[in-house]
Amino acid sequence: MLAAAASVDAHIIGWADDWEVSGATGPMTRPKPGPWLRDENGPYDGLVAAAVDRLGQRGSNRSATEDAARASPGLPAFDPSE
Repeated sequence: MLAAAASVDAHIIGWADDWEVSGATGPMTRPKPGPWLRDENGPYDGLVAAAVDRLGQRGSNRSATEDAARASPGLPAFDPSE
């Protein structure tokens, strides 16, 4: 992730490591990524996940992450296929 960020002259401003949290837990209620998705940590321009299951194992959880990304000012449209 660091190399990918550097390759596009981006800066990582925070990490939301949640490997210990079940993928069945909704993204908005997870202790570390939840505040980012609820716009509680200030503005940011993007969201990156190491694996798509970190965005939620259930389709409804991935949809909640997508909805949060689309609703957040300044974030580009969420495309899970990219």
